[in-house]
Amino acid sequence: MDQLERDNIRPPKWPDNPGCIEQRKATERLREAHKAYREKARMSLMRAGLIDDPDKRRRLNEALTFKGICQDMCPEWECITRIVEHDIKDPEKDVDEHGHAVALPSLMVKRLARSAAGQDAPLPMDVRSVRCLKDTFNYLIDLIYTDDQLSLRHSFLWDRTRAIRIDFSFQKYAMTPNEIKQQIYTLEGITRFHVTSLHLLSRDGFTPPDFSEQQEVEQLGKTLISLMEVYDDCAQQGIECENEAEFRGYYIVFNAFNPALMERIADWDRRFEDSQHINSAISIKECIKNIQRIQGPLQPGAYTQQAIDVISIFFEIIKMPTISYTMACFAEIHFNTIRKAILKLIRRSYSRPKFGPKDLTPAVLKQHLYTDTEEEAVEFFEKHGFQF
Repeated sequence: MDQLERDNIRPPKWPDNPGCIEQRKATERLREAHKAYREKARMSLMRAGLIDDPDKRRRLNEALTFKGICQDMCPEWECITRIVEHDIKDPEKDVDEHGHAVALPSLMVKRLARSAAGQDAPLPMDVRSVRCLKDTFNYLIDLIYTDDQLSLRHSFLWDRTRAIRIDFSFQKYAMTPNEIKQQIYTLEGITRFHVTSLHLLSRDGFTPPDFSEQQEVEQLGKTLISLMEVYDDCAQQGIECENEAEFRGYYIVFNAFNPALMERIADWDRRFEDSQHINSAISIKECIKNIQRIQGPLQPGAYTQQAIDVISIFFEIIKMPTISYTMACFAEIHFNTIRKAILKLIRRSYSRPKFGPKDLTPAVLKQHLYTDTEEEAVEFFEKHGFQF
């Protein structure tokens, strides 16, 4: 901003109450004025060598360090554009003096914007500072103080937290140790948001119509990868991360079916060997490994009641008091896979003509599948082609 001040380049002044219908013309004029301001600002910053000129080549060792300077939850240009285009979500509105719900810039949060060919690179004032990103995340979490609010506002937070992660990626090479810790705090919080949403929004009556379990799992996985990369960078810089062992444990459970997981774990620092979080996660992962092989007391797989009991150990581990709520939410991602394996064993063991059990009741199903109710067990049973 100092460079723009030296070149006497200043942003245009906002009209009063820009979200009101009466100010629509004034806001449209503001957008045109702000567009001209941005063009001047871009040229000024390129001349000063503060941002890249797309028409000039630069060696790798001459790469510029990019730093976001926006201190608002939503940059000015996006605020103006979205107000003009009526792209305002309910949490970004407030009631004006006439009783109308209108856009309030101070409540607006930067949305997810996918990159496109020919799109200009962002200006420093388009990317929020690290401190602002942390504060924005805290503000978003405060919006979902009850389960009902999570259901209503999940899609809003899902979009805005992705935008937070993108803003971090723009400036990952320009952070101080303190800013890296703020990034870790935010990524850990986003991880908890995604996995808790998977648990809470899967309940009957709480699933919003636009909720996608597959997309939630996808973003959870990407957030975990980003977090592991930051942890690795911190290890090289000697920065201690308070919750690192906990979240590395979540990474293990999330990737329990990945055959390359143990090879990656072998490269981790030896300081995690005595971690309760890591050891619990490995126990869950090893249990899932047995389930993958569907092994019984004999080799090859023995389809017996004893084999079913071996698989059920997975749920017994999850019930242990040493398993945290968040760890259990991560393990829940695999519940359907585990239950399908149990159904396979039930079908084969109970269909043995001579030695198999004769009675299969809802109570027995509930016991084997570890559902909350007998009705849930029967519903799961019937969804997979079985009939009583």
